Amino acid sequence: MKDSTGNYINYGPFQLGADGMPTAETMGSLTTMLMGSASFSTVAGSNPLLTKVDYSAWDLSQACGSCHVGGGFVEKDREGKRFSMMSPFVDGITPYTMTIFERYDATTGLPAHTVEPAPWSYPIWNGSTPVTADAGWGQPMTMTLPDGSAMPVVDKQVMMPNVKEMDCLMCHFQGYNNLMSSVMAYSGAHNATPSFGAGFMNMFTQAYDFATGLLQKDGNGVVSLSSLGLSKMKYDPPSQNCRNCHMPSNLKDLPDMMSDFLSSAPMIYNGNFDGNKRGSFTGLTMPAFDFNAPISFDRGATAYTWDWTAAYATSPTLYMTMTGIGSTTPGFTGTTIPAGWPAAMGMSEFNKPAFDAFSTAMPGMKQYFLGGGNRPGTGPIYYQATLADGMHQDQNVLKKSTVPFPRAEWFKRGDLWEPGYDVHMTLECAGCHMNTATTKTDKYDASGNLIFDGKSDCDPGRGYDSAGGVEANPAFKTTVNSQNTVKSCEACHVTGKNHDGVVVDTYGAPDPASAHKAAGLLANVTNAVRLNAATGAEENFTGSHLDVVDCTVCHLSREQMVVRLLDCTSGNRYPNMLGFDENRGMMGMFSDPMGQQWPVGNNLKKWDPLYTWQKGGSDAKGSAGSWNAEWRRKIYAVNLITAAIWNNVDANVDANGDGVPGRAPSIHPGTPEVSPSTNYDPWISRDMKAGINYGPSGFAPIPVGFGDNDALKGPFAVNFQSAYNADGSFTGALKYVGVYGGNAMFSTPQEISGYKSWRNSIKAGVDNKDWTGTQLALVAGPYKLTHGIRATEKFVLGKKTETGFGCADCHAPAATAKVAFFDGTINMVGTAVNTHKAIQAGKGFMEASAELMEIVGAKEDIDTATEVATKAGGAVEVKFEELGDWDGAAFSVNPAGEYKRVTEMDRNEALYPAVSGVSFTDINGNSYADRDAWRGYLTGITPAQAGIGVAPVASIVSTVTDLDPAAAGTQVAANAAVTLTAGVAQTGGVVSYSWSSSDGTVIPAGKESSVTFTTTGSKTVTLSVTDEEGNKAFATLNLQVVAVPAEMISWNDAAGSLGGVMTVAGMPTPNDKVKIVWGDGKYQYVTLANAASISRAHVYLTAGNKLVQVYIYKAGVLVGTSKKSITVNGGN
Repeated sequence: MKDSTGNYINYGPFQLGADGMPTAETMGSLTTMLMGSASFSTVAGSNPLLTKVDYSAWDLSQACGSCHVGGGFVEKDREGKRFSMMSPFVDGITPYTMTIFERYDATTGLPAHTVEPAPWSYPIWNGSTPVTADAGWGQPMTMTLPDGSAMPVVDKQVMMPNVKEMDCLMCHFQGYNNLMSSVMAYSGAHNATPSFGAGFMNMFTQAYDFATGLLQKDGNGVVSLSSLGLSKMKYDPPSQNCRNCHMPSNLKDLPDMMSDFLSSAPMIYNGNFDGNKRGSFTGLTMPAFDFNAPISFDRGATAYTWDWTAAYATSPTLYMTMTGIGSTTPGFTGTTIPAGWPAAMGMSEFNKPAFDAFSTAMPGMKQYFLGGGNRPGTGPIYYQATLADGMHQDQNVLKKSTVPFPRAEWFKRGDLWEPGYDVHMTLECAGCHMNTATTKTDKYDASGNLIFDGKSDCDPGRGYDSAGGVEANPAFKTTVNSQNTVKSCEACHVTGKNHDGVVVDTYGAPDPASAHKAAGLLANVTNAVRLNAATGAEENFTGSHLDVVDCTVCHLSREQMVVRLLDCTSGNRYPNMLGFDENRGMMGMFSDPMGQQWPVGNNLKKWDPLYTWQKGGSDAKGSAGSWNAEWRRKIYAVNLITAAIWNNVDANVDANGDGVPGRAPSIHPGTPEVSPSTNYDPWISRDMKAGINYGPSGFAPIPVGFGDNDALKGPFAVNFQSAYNADGSFTGALKYVGVYGGNAMFSTPQEISGYKSWRNSIKAGVDNKDWTGTQLALVAGPYKLTHGIRATEKFVLGKKTETGFGCADCHAPAATAKVAFFDGTINMVGTAVNTHKAIQAGKGFMEASAELMEIVGAKEDIDTATEVATKAGGAVEVKFEELGDWDGAAFSVNPAGEYKRVTEMDRNEALYPAVSGVSFTDINGNSYADRDAWRGYLTGITPAQAGIGVAPVASIVSTVTDLDPAAAGTQVAANAAVTLTAGVAQTGGVVSYSWSSSDGTVIPAGKESSVTFTTTGSKTVTLSVTDEEGNKAFATLNLQVVAVPAEMISWNDAAGSLGGVMTVAGMPTPNDKVKIVWGDGKYQYVTLANAASISRAHVYLTAGNKLVQVYIYKAGVLVGTSKKSITVNGGN
C-alpha cells in the first residue's frame, strides 16, 4: 500500500523492498506471525498498524456474531479487497489473519493495544498428550497467548479450525438458546456456538450432554442427532427462534431480561486464556450473577429473592446437586429463574464469606458451590473489578467487558410479540417472511457463478427500509437486490400476489375495499406520485389516501418501550428510552418488578411514530416496457433512533484513521440528497473508551465520568471523575445517567467542553489527535414500523363511526388528533435520570425517577440532523436545535445566543421539509405563505371540505342564445361555438366535469367548455360530474342545430321617409315560408314556392339601427336563417 507520495507504507516491524514486496526478514516475521507466536505492541500517535487491521474479520465474528447468523457483515478492506483472498506474504498484516487486542492501563485507562494473530485455529490436546495425524498441519513452535502464557505446538499436530460457518441451528432448531450461543461467540469459541446454542453441549462441563436426549453415540464413538434431536429441526424457522434475536414480549421483571429480552449475553474480561480454568480465546467469560440480590429499599440491609417469596440479609447460597440445584437457605426453592438459568452463579466480590461458609459446612464439596450469598442491592450482574488499593476499578477489565444488548426489533422499532399486540401472530414469523414466492432469488450462470444476489432459500423475506441497509442502489440493484421479498399487506388483502405478481397464500385475509370506501379513504383528494406508463418518470396525479399512505400507518399502534437515543459517546452503546413510566425510573422498564401481580403493560405509555415519506417508494419501479403501475411514493410510520456520537469536523484531523478527515456538511454526488448532509469522521470505540472512566453497575460496565483531578468541575463543585460515590449514591458530577444501566451521559456545556479539554490533555497517550474540532453530534435515522397491527375494533385511523368520518384522527391539531401526524413535535433524546434532582430527593439510581433529557452545549460543540425524505424522493436532513444563552445552570432562548439546545423535532417539518422542490400547495392549487398556514390547512381539513360524504349535483348554467325564440327548442347555428358552463357540483372536494354529445361530437372536459356542431338537427349535450369518491351526477342540454348560410339581407333606405325595401337573396331551397322579424316589435310571414329571393317594403316609426332577422322554413322545419343590423335614416 502506498502513501500520498507514492512510497510504500511500512506497517509495524514489517519492511517492504523497493519493489513493494516483503523483504526476506519480513517473510521470516510473517511466518512467525502466522504461526501465532508474535504480538506487536502499538504506540501512541497516528498508527497505521491499527488502521490496517481495523474492522478485522475476527472482531466482526466475535462482536457481531453474537446475533448475526453468519458472523459479521464486512468482507472487504477499504481498498475493496476481500479478506479471504488476502495473502500475508503479499498484503502484510491483514484484517483476516490479525486483529487488534485492546489493552488499557488498569489505573489510568489509557490504551496500550496490541495486534495479535486471530485464533482461527488451535492445537488439539488429549489431556497432556498432543493429538497428531499425518495430515496435521501444526509445526513445532510455541504459541504466545495474549496473556503471555505459552501454548506449545508439535509437528503434525491436529489444528482445530475455529470458524463460525452459517449457523443453521440458530434458525431451524426448535428450542435454540441464542443467549448461550452469544456467550460462546463472545468467548471466541466459534466452532462451538451452534452446539451450545442448541443445547448439545453443557455450559458447566463444556462437553456433549447426552442427558438431553438430543444426541446419540454409536459404537465407534460417532456423535449424531437422535430422533428427538432430528424432530426439532424445522423447515420454516419457529417464531421463537426468530424472536431470540429480533423481538421480546413484555418485560416483566429482572429474570425476564434473561429469558425474553436480551439477544447478546453479558460478559466480563478476566484475562484468562486457559480453557481449563474458565478461560477463553478472548479472555471473556460470563460474569457472576445473582437474581436474588438486585434490589434493596433500605440501602443494603434487606432485600427479597427474585420471586419475592422471602426477605433476606444475604442472598441464598446455591450449589450443584446430583439432581439439580440446591440451597443452603432452609425452605428456599427459587433456585432457577424462568429462563432456565440458575438464580445465582459465580464468585463475586461480595460472596467469599458465603463460599467459605459453604466449604466449611460441606467439606469436600466446594467445587459444587454455584453462587449467591451476596449482599442485598449488589446484583443482578457483577462487573466489579476492584484494584488492590480497594478504591478504584480496573479500567482494562471494565472497558473490555461487554454490555448485554436487547433484541434487535425492540431496539430499533419498539416491537413486541405478545397476545393482542398484532393480529397476525397466529401466522408466525414464517407466514410473511418465508415461502414468499419471490422471483428475486439467487441466480447463477452456466458455470455456476453468482450473477444475481437476491433472496436465497435460507433468507427470510425482507421489506424496504432505508435505515435497514436494503435501500436500492442504482449502481448495484441489477445484480444485488433482495428488498421487497416479504409479503406485503396488499399481497394478502388486495391482490393475492406478491411484489413480482406471483400468486401467494393469503390465508383467507379479508378484502378491506368496502371498509376503505365507507371511510372515504378511496376518495381522490390528494396529490400523489406514480410512474408515467410510457417513460417511467415520476409524475403527480390526484390520488386517494391509499396512494400516499402505507397500510401500516393507519393500522399499527405503539404503547410500549422504544429506544429513542443510542449513547455511543463512551465506546459502548447505551439506549435512552420512551414509552414507559418514567416516574418509576429504572423500575418503570418492568411491568411487575416486585412480584405484585401487576397486569402486563401497566408500565407502558403510548407514543406516536414519526410519519414521513420514503425515498424508494412502495416497491421496485420496474424497467422500460414494464414500468410498475402500482408503484407509489408513500408515507410510512417510523421510529427515529438518535445516535449520540463524537464527530470530528476539523479538516486537519482524521479521527478514525480511514484516510478521510473531518468535513463540513455537503451534498454527496450520486445520492438523492437535495440539501447538504452530515459528513462523518467519528471517533471509534477504542479511542472513546480511552478517555472515559468506567465503573460497574448491576447491568453493565458503564461510563461514570472522565478526568482524574480537580481542574475541571461541574455545578456540584466536584470534578467529572465519577457520577457515583463509592456507596453507589450520586455525586452530581454529571447531570444525567441512563435508565438502562446507569451510564453517565454528556448534557451540559461544562461537561462537553470539559471532556474535549480532557481529551486534548491526554492525546499524547492516545493518538496525538486534536479534539478541538469535535462535536457532540446527534444524528437520527428512521426505522420503518410494520409490526404491531391491531384489530380494527381496538385501533385504526380514519375509521367511520356512528359520529361521522375519521378525518380528525390525523387532520387535527396534535392536542386533539388521535395521532400527531401533521402537527406537534417528536422527542429526539429520550429519558434519563437527573442526578441533581435525585440528590435533592435523597434517592439513588434504583429509586430515582426519570425525565425527558435536556442537552445544551456551546453552539460549535453540538450538531443535530435527522434523515428524512421529501415527497419527490429527495433525501434531506432536518435540524432539531435552537440557539440561546446559558447562565451556568439554565438555558434561555436567544436566536443570537452562543449556546445550542437540542429540541424536539417539528413533525410537519419532517414531513414537508423546507427545501427545493417542496411547496405548500394543496390539491386545488392554493398556495400557503408559510409553515404555520400550511399546518393550519392540514389540521383543519373536514370531510365536508374534502367533499367526502357529500353527493355531487350536476347543473348546466351557461346561457345559450336562441336563434329563434319562437321556434321549438333552443336554436343554435352549425359551425358556431356554443359555450358550456357547469354549475358548482360540490362546495368542497375534488370534482371532475366531462361532457358528451348525442352525435359523438367530442367536447373537452372541464367546468368550462364549448362545443361546435358541424351537422344540423337535434343534439343532446350531457354533463357528467364525478366527485372524489367516484359518485356521479348528470345534467343534459337539448339543442337544435341549424345551418346559417352566408349573409342574404340587404336594405334600400327610402329617401325622406322612415321606410325602405329589404331584399333577401340566395335563400336555401326547397322552402315554403319566410318569417321576417323587423326589429321594431313587428314581424310577418311570406308564403313561398321554392323562391330564391324576395323583397318587402317596411315603414318604421323611428329612425336608427334595427336588427332584421329572417327565418326560412320548409314544412315547418327551419332550413335557413339570416340577420342583419340596418340603419333607418329618415332624413335622407
